[in-house]
Amino acid sequence: GGFSGGHLDLDANAACSGHMGANSEHIFWPQGLAPAGNYTVRVAHYESCIGGQPVEYRVTVRACGETVVLTGRFEGQARAQTCMSSQGEPSWCQDVVTFQAPSCAAP
Repeated sequence: GGFSGGHLDLDANAACSGHMGANSEHIFWPQGLAPAGNYTVRVAHYESCIGGQPVEYRVTVRACGETVVLTGRFEGQARAQTCMSSQGEPSWCQDVVTFQAPSCAAP
């Protein structure tokens, strides 16, 4: 997050009122400034704005010139809780991908 220079552009559908209908959020670092290290992408079904119906998601990871697209689905009730570990129930908290980001500097 913020302490490493990362940014979130918007919090889509927050409290089922902010940015409703937006279906994308972007977490990013300015080009070349993401710290090298291990990254884990988790998706949390924090609050259902559609009455607990299934929700599909797509995560696109771009790092060091490579792009990977991963998809998944939440079924079941959302939970208003931050998804900070992989110990959550898959109905509301899912680990999507873990990857290592080396420095992208040219050799």
